[in-house]
Amino acid sequence: MQAKLMIDMLGYAQRLKAGGVPEQQAETMSVALNEATAHLVTKDDLDEAVRGLEESIREMKGGLEESGRVTKSGLEESILVTKSGLEESIRVTKSDLEESIRVTKSGLEESIRVTKSDLEESIRETKSDLEESIRETKSGLEESIHETKSGLEESIRETKSGLEESIRETKSGLEESIGKLDVRVSRLEARVESGFEAVDAKFDAMDAKFDAMDAKIGAVQKSVDTLARTMYAMMAVLAAMMVGTYALVLPLTFGKGAAVAAQTVPAAAAAPATHAPADAAKLLTPRADDQASP
Repeated sequence: MQAKLMIDMLGYAQRLKAGGVPEQQAETMSVALNEATAHLVTKDDLDEAVRGLEESIREMKGGLEESGRVTKSGLEESILVTKSGLEESIRVTKSDLEESIRVTKSGLEESIRVTKSDLEESIRETKSDLEESIRETKSGLEESIHETKSGLEESIRETKSGLEESIRETKSGLEESIGKLDVRVSRLEARVESGFEAVDAKFDAMDAKFDAMDAKIGAVQKSVDTLARTMYAMMAVLAAMMVGTYALVLPLTFGKGAAVAAQTVPAAAAAPATHAPADAAKLLTPRADDQASP
């Protein structure tokens, strides 16, 4: 390329000379131009460089295509290997999961059986404890009812005995008073002739005393009736409590037969209350001969 460029420079110097430039100046300008253009790229250099680039591009394209084919083949092979590995891993995982599910299911079934057995045993023990507690409660209630009934009967007997004693004492006092009044009446009869007015006044006073005594006897009789009704009302309440307790406890413990037996208790418990006040009234009602004695 330098030879061609030198030839061009000589032709350039000659054209300068032909144009009227002195030879020395034309040669100097040609040398200077040659030195200035020594490192310039020519069209041939560009064409050669382009050809080299095109060759390099073809080589690179061929290499890239080959590399793409190799890479594609490797990726396909890697994908196949990965797919096979994933399928194998999925099969192993599925098998492990199925085995784990079977083991878990077996464990749960065993746990359910154990829990069911424990619950049944606990229910049996609780039922046994409840039955024992019901028996003990029933026994305690029966004993308490028996003691309460016995205490009430004893209290009624003592109260009745006290009332009868009080009535006897009151009656004896009244009879004594009536006897004294009879004596006074006899004395008054002996003195009738001496003063009818005094006798009338004394009889009026005696009538007032008899009225007060009758009122006192009526008050005592009312007190006795009230006390008797109160005592038998208490017995009726206790009998109702006994019936309610048996009605709740016996059907649970002994079944339907005990419930039928418990229904007969109210009539038996109510029977004493229907006659007791009448008996107490008989004790307090004065006899005809007692009323006639004044």
